[in-house]
Amino acid sequence: MVLEHSVWSDDAFDRAKQLYMSYYRSIPKSLERSTAHKLMLAMLNGDERFVEPTPHSLQNLTLESVRAAVMDQFVTDNMEGSLGVTGKVAAM
Repeated sequence: MVLEHSVWSDDAFDRAKQLYMSYYRSIPKSLERSTAHKLMLAMLNGDERFVEPTPHSLQNLTLESVRAAVMDQFVTDNMEGSLGVTGKVAAM
């Protein structure tokens, strides 16, 4: 993945929040998803890091807090690169 720069849009952020809200509201409509959701909550003692975000947690998010959380994960300490070469390589 090559990142030249990042673009953070309020409209895209709002659409993503609405998508997650819609997904959360549809959980009770599916027996499989409802069971999986309740099972994960029980196994993880309600830790929201591993289950679908609640509407309350989504409302507490801001574009700036999400941007900071994502950008903090892009550090050069844990990145590596590889170069693939096919064909003949001339000696220099």
